[in-house]
Amino acid sequence: MALVMEPVSKWSTSQVVDWMKGLDDCLQQYVCVFEHGGGGGGGGGGGVCGERLLRISHGELEELGVSRIGHQELILEAVDLLCALNSGLETESVRTLAHKLGASAKNLQNFISGRRRSSQSESRTSRRLPNDLLTSVVDLITAAKSLLAWLDR
Repeated sequence: MALVMEPVSKWSTSQVVDWMKGLDDCLQQYVCVFEHGGGGGGGGGGGVCGERLLRISHGELEELGVSRIGHQELILEAVDLLCALNSGLETESVRTLAHKLGASAKNLQNFISGRRRSSQSESRTSRRLPNDLLTSVVDLITAAKSLLAWLDR
């Protein structure tokens, strides 16, 4: 099993259609127009490929037959998320994300170990968690989410 996702700009029409099928149920009515092209649309008459999808606008969606503004917004929001995902493909890999997760976990472990040693010598007057600890936890969660998002591609 390959863990490499092809950049969205290289997607074929069938890959775009597969992506569309994963969107909200109310958008499924547009799968055919994304597959075969729509109205008078400026995409050369064919379906929507990855490169065209990344540049799609309200006007193009209107030409494809997506006339409801709410549906256009849902598609454009999903395309924005896809663009964000696509932008990290060249720089992110399982190895780099796993390394970030490991480093964050080690940093948190070191912080907790240091805190235990210092708390044994000090009285426990404060029950508030220090900001450094909370920052380490947030960093760990962020790294885990990035790795899981990459794996979920």
